[in-house]
Amino acid sequence: MILTCQQMQEAESAAFARGVQASDLMDEAGLGIAEVIQQFHPNGGMAVLFLGKGNNAGDAWWRPSISCKRAGR
Repeated sequence: MILTCQQMQEAESAAFARGVQASDLMDEAGLGIAEVIQQFHPNGGMAVLFLGKGNNAGDAWWRPSISCKRAGR
């Protein structure tokens, strides 16, 4: 699913209104990124991430490494 910036902001606002914490969203986003990387590279290796600025770059920057460590990679 591809969302526009406005749609993503609305989805985040709705989640925050339900009491979801930003760190929880980052964990989920990072876990999703890590799962896709592991799906295409099950034997490990190096991944190169091209990141912009803002919160999405934060998700991509460090959450996958934590998720991979949790998965034993």
